[in-house]
Amino acid sequence: MLPRLDDKDPRVRAAAISAVAGHAEEATDRAGQALESLLAEDNPAARTEAAEILGSIPGSLFEGPLTRLIYDSDHRVARCAIRSARARIARGELDVTSAPMMVAALQNRRLKHDARDAVVAWGQ
Repeated sequence: MLPRLDDKDPRVRAAAISAVAGHAEEATDRAGQALESLLAEDNPAARTEAAEILGSIPGSLFEGPLTRLIYDSDHRVARCAIRSARARIARGELDVTSAPMMVAALQNRRLKHDARDAVVAWGQ
């Protein structure tokens, strides 16, 4: 799976990141580098792939990149990141200190529905 971390297709890279993150230290380091390359892409579809997988990677690993994507300039990327954050909240992996970013997202008409769902998840 490690060679797939350098694939040209963002979907393949995202799947490889998800598969190897949190396993061996070297694999996790390489996954972090591949994730950074997805985050640096100008293409919103690549950043959306990154946002999607960040909801499935367990633990606090890569929490910082998820926060960055919630503030992405493309509303589709931000919406996907909020949904991933909501999944992490539901698993108890994102604590209430992240609430201000969700409250801020409530101000955006394109994001408020998903942000509201994330805020409600803290109360469940």
